[in-house]
Amino acid sequence: MAETKKKELIIACDSTADFEVEDVKNLGLEIIPLTINFEDESFIDGEIDKNVFFEKLAASKKLPHTSQPTPETFEKLFERVKENNQSLLLILIGSGFSGTYQCATMVKESVGYDDIYIIDSGLTIGSLQILVREAVAKKDTMPVNELADYLNEFKKRIRMYAIIDTLEYLKKGGRLSSLSANIGKLLNLKLVCEIEGSIKVIGKTFGIRKAFQFIADKIKKEPIDFNYYYCYGYAHKKDNMEALIKNLDIKQEDWHKCIIESVGAVTGTHTGPNACAIFYVAQEQK
Repeated sequence: MAETKKKELIIACDSTADFEVEDVKNLGLEIIPLTINFEDESFIDGEIDKNVFFEKLAASKKLPHTSQPTPETFEKLFERVKENNQSLLLILIGSGFSGTYQCATMVKESVGYDDIYIIDSGLTIGSLQILVREAVAKKDTMPVNELADYLNEFKKRIRMYAIIDTLEYLKKGGRLSSLSANIGKLLNLKLVCEIEGSIKVIGKTFGIRKAFQFIADKIKKEPIDFNYYYCYGYAHKKDNMEALIKNLDIKQEDWHKCIIESVGAVTGTHTGPNACAIFYVAQEQK
């Protein structure tokens, strides 16, 4: 009896993972872009130069808003996969951040093709990138349905700790009053955030050095598993990220799977410049 030919697996994710162009090519990924909308013009995420974006962001009185991919974008991808008799693993920004996952799921139902697996990562930026890299690493070791199940468990081990350097963009976005933002500026207040389905503030420190220590203490409680990729991220300027790296003082031999990520326009809209973060896979609890 002739063996059934295995379907080609396409792995795709949205642009908030902030992969570099060369990495997209090397990993064989497809990227579904979101859109950033200023008052006077719109940009496809990944196509606007990051420095130009942050310059426009600083000059804009109103915070731009971001848009999820259109249903037509997903429909074209799904129909092409169906026509080519391929399998698709689509790993998307968490539904707590964007309607991207809900939109893709709705379109899948209308296309009516079973070999499309859509994952609500619950993640974004570097943490989403780690999940996608793990999918690529494991894609030849198990069927796509088992891979999807594996990733839905694996994502629970991914951590993100970020420092918001300025409160100005939270004020612009209506998440913070002008009075609170001004007081925070006077006190040099820094916010430490994590991902738990959405971005949550878990600490407020006076000065960035205390924010670094806050993150170091969190990592001691849930150490990094260096068998997997981990990632440092920065928005526009590297200074705070480089200081975070020095403060965490990870051994040189554990740098072999380290990624440095420049945060893109979608995330930068909400963090503003000078934010920094670490994303990693936590060691399994014994």
